[in-house]
Amino acid sequence: MLIGESRRRSSLIVSGLALGLAGAISVKSAFVVPILVAALLLGNKNGVKTVSGPVTKATFAVSALAFISLATFLTIIALHSLDLPRAPNMGEHLSLYQQIVQAVDKTLVEPTLSPRSEFILPIIQADTFYWLLFAVGLVFALAKRQGLVACMGLALFPVLLYRNAFPYYYVVMLSTASILVAYAVHSLTEQFGKTSNRLPRAMTLVAFAFFTLNGLSHIKKLSPKTLDGQRDILEAVHEIFPEPVGYVDHSGMVSSFPKMNPFMSSWGVENYHRAGIPFMPQAINRGVPLLLANRFPIDSDLRFLDRLLPEDQKMILSSYVRYWGPIYVAGANLPSSPGQVSIPFPGEYRLESSHPVLMNGISVVPNQTFLAISTTIEVVPPEQEDDATPARLVWAGARAPPQHSPPRDPLYVPLMTAFR
Repeated sequence: MLIGESRRRSSLIVSGLALGLAGAISVKSAFVVPILVAALLLGNKNGVKTVSGPVTKATFAVSALAFISLATFLTIIALHSLDLPRAPNMGEHLSLYQQIVQAVDKTLVEPTLSPRSEFILPIIQADTFYWLLFAVGLVFALAKRQGLVACMGLALFPVLLYRNAFPYYYVVMLSTASILVAYAVHSLTEQFGKTSNRLPRAMTLVAFAFFTLNGLSHIKKLSPKTLDGQRDILEAVHEIFPEPVGYVDHSGMVSSFPKMNPFMSSWGVENYHRAGIPFMPQAINRGVPLLLANRFPIDSDLRFLDRLLPEDQKMILSSYVRYWGPIYVAGANLPSSPGQVSIPFPGEYRLESSHPVLMNGISVVPNQTFLAISTTIEVVPPEQEDDATPARLVWAGARAPPQHSPPRDPLYVPLMTAFR
C-alpha cells in the first residue's frame, strides 16, 4: 500500500492502523519502521528511481504514518491493560513509558555490536544458497540504483545491535529481506536472457530446486518430540489441577494459571537479581501449590537453584516434592524418626506412605487427608521395613498424576543445538 503506483491518504491510514496493531501484538515490529520510512522516501508511481515528490510531501507521509501507528498502538495497549489481572508485586512498579525506556536501554543501548554473533555463522552455513542470492540481489539493486529494493536489506539491521536477535527472530526478519533473493533471481534471468531464451527458465528451476532440497534437509530439525513433550506436561498439569492455581516456573508455560514469579529469561533474571527481592515468600503466602520445574534455572532436577537468591533456593527445596516429571507439588518428606516436619503453608495434605503415620497425635492412614492448621507437624513414623515406601505429605488438591511415564527429553531445545 505504501509503494503502490497511486498512493492515497487512505493507504497511509490503513498502513498506520496495521503497523500499530502489529506493534501491539509484538513490539519487535518496530524494526520494520526503517524499511517503511525508506519506502515512503524512495517509492513513486514508477516504482523506485527518484525521491517521492517534494520533501514536504514525503515528510507529511512519514509523520502521518508515525502518528496513526503510535495512536493505534497506545489505544490497543490501553484497552488491553484494562482486561489484565492484577499481577503479584515483583518489585518496583514501572509505568508504560518507563518499561519502554528500560526495554530500549536493555535491548539496544547496552549490548555490544552484533550481540548474537554466535548464531550468525551457523545460520549462514545452514542456508548458504539463500545468503548468496541475498548478497547478489543487494549488489544488483545498488548497481541499478533501485533504492526501494535495496532498502529491504535494512531488515538485517537488528542483527547489528539487537540483544534478542536469536534464531527465532530471523523467521520474521528475513520475510522482508527475501525480496532481495527474488530480485537476484529476476536480475540474473534478465541478464542471461539476453544470451539465450532457455537460460532464464533453467536458472529459475535451479533456484527452486536448491531451495527445495535445502528445505528438505532441515525437516529433521522439525521433529515433534519436543512439542509432544510440552503437550504431555500441559495435559498432566491440567489433569493434576483441573482448576487454575498459582504456580512458579520459567516463562509462563500454563497460560490459564496465574504465574507467581518473574519471567526467568536472562534479562528477567538480571532484573530479579538487581532488585534483590525473592519471589518465593509471596508465593508461599498465597498458598501456591504448583512448581513447574521446566527450564533453567528451575530445571526438572533442581540442579541450578544456586542462580536464585538464597531465600528462594531454600524455600523451593523445603516446600515442594517431586510429583511427576518436572511437576512439583507443595508438600514435605517425612522423617524416618520421630520429630517435627515443616510444610509450606497450612491446609489439607494427603499422606503418601505404605503404613499409617502418627501426626499431631492423630493416626493417618495412607491416602488419607490430613488438615494442618500450622506449618509445623509433630510426626511419629512407623518402624521402617525393607519394602516401606518413603512417607511424604502432598497438597490434597493435587489429583493423581498420569499413569504413563513423563517425557525424558528436555522440554526446550537449546538454540545452538538446533543449528548443529
